[in-house]
Amino acid sequence: KVRRAVELLQRHFDVLLLSDYDRFADIIHKITGWTPLKIKPANVFGGDLNYSYAELQKIKDLTEANGDVAFIDAVRHLYTPGYLDYLL
Repeated sequence: KVRRAVELLQRHFDVLLLSDYDRFADIIHKITGWTPLKIKPANVFGGDLNYSYAELQKIKDLTEANGDVAFIDAVRHLYTPGYLDYLL
């Protein structure tokens, strides 16, 4: 399941953003010459989220059973930080 998901990801997506959105935006701005826009955060919950141990354990078990953990691990190995540096 994970192998197929990674294959589809590589086949259909040219750029993958796992983290460090600000760095990615900087790269795009340098390449294109675009001026950065200030975007107001929307759809953001400002309160505290409180989970019980049982709820967290259930989420962990479900993500492991679905292959989510293995998928993210595989993606992190393929798309290491700096994989877009050649564009600079």
